[in-house]
Amino acid sequence: MLVLGALTIAYWAQSQPFDRALLIGLAVLVVACPCAVGLAAPLATTLGIGRLARYGCVVRDPGILEVLAELRSVAFDKTGTLTSGRLRVVEILTDNVRSEEVLARASGLERHSEHAMAKPITAAAAALGVPPDQTLATRAVPGRGIRGTVGGMPVAAGNAALMRDLGWALSPELRERARISEATGHSLVHVGWNGRVQGVLSLDDTPRPEARTTIEELRSRGLQVVLLTGDLAEPARRIGATVGIADIEAGLSPEAKRDALNRLRHNCGRVAMVGDGLNDALVLADADVGIAVGSATDLARETSALVLPEAGLWMLPWVVDMARAVRRTILTNLLWAFGYNLVALTAASLGLLQPILAAAVMAGSSILVVMNSLRLQRVPDPDPSCLSLRGIPVDGQESQPVDQPNTSAVKAEYQPTA
Repeated sequence: MLVLGALTIAYWAQSQPFDRALLIGLAVLVVACPCAVGLAAPLATTLGIGRLARYGCVVRDPGILEVLAELRSVAFDKTGTLTSGRLRVVEILTDNVRSEEVLARASGLERHSEHAMAKPITAAAAALGVPPDQTLATRAVPGRGIRGTVGGMPVAAGNAALMRDLGWALSPELRERARISEATGHSLVHVGWNGRVQGVLSLDDTPRPEARTTIEELRSRGLQVVLLTGDLAEPARRIGATVGIADIEAGLSPEAKRDALNRLRHNCGRVAMVGDGLNDALVLADADVGIAVGSATDLARETSALVLPEAGLWMLPWVVDMARAVRRTILTNLLWAFGYNLVALTAASLGLLQPILAAAVMAGSSILVVMNSLRLQRVPDPDPSCLSLRGIPVDGQESQPVDQPNTSAVKAEYQPTA
């Protein structure tokens, strides 16, 4: 612009008095003031973030709005994301040991864990009056479970893969009973010590009432939806069928989830990952947009670019709509700003604008960019009424009490064995 202003002065100085040429060159510099260009993206982005924050959505990286607008697929974790996360211990399978002993060892380990399955196990122990064992040297094994020692003896609780890694086997009878429980869609936690699996805890979970509607709304926006979970295949298929997801990959470690996400990105384009657990931190950080729900662990929230409010999974389609509206606004702002400069600079270079008129045109351009950005306030608010029309509670929560295990079933049906 400086060069164009100098060339304009030099050109008009050949046929006009120098003061007149200087005014024309000054008009070029005034009308080219980049206020409109400078406002085009930041103003729209700030207004978009403000709308999201008004409804409890925390944007940790402003750049994700553009990425959200270009999403092609969304990957979900299962436990605590598509499900309520209110797991209950519904069965205690043992192998010649007392149920209380299995529950005591498991709760002693799980009270040191942030995994979604930890709290219902400790709650079940408390409800049955089983004191947890004093467990030392606990160490979480990502995607597997947790290990520790009780009285110098190694103990572990986790999935079957953890037990295979430790070389701890299940008896044929316990394996068959666990298989039957898994076939009904329950999640299993294997508990072992003395070099073998001594018991299996069977936990049940229910899908979030708003999950199916959320999936349908995302699909209606042209997004592919997949389920990536470290849980077993049968529970994953049961939840997937309930919420309407056919593309399911189960039994994944955090590294395997990241690999699956990279394949999805390669095949489809930009991908978001929605999760809430400690094991999701790696894949949330690796996704184009990591999205955590409000009940997520601290690590999951810290590694996510967007945090939805608690029970706010249903807001995700609206967040995508808001991001797309912000992107459209930025593009129209830039189109106007550069189009205005093209016309205004041409007029100023031809001597058709006085500096005072150029200043007015420049200010008017900025006002138009501001007014166009304020149109983001007209984007409809997230409306939970669509959920209530389908029989889903507006707050997204189930009406039954939470955090309480089905202790009556455990007490009545699974009394300790000799």
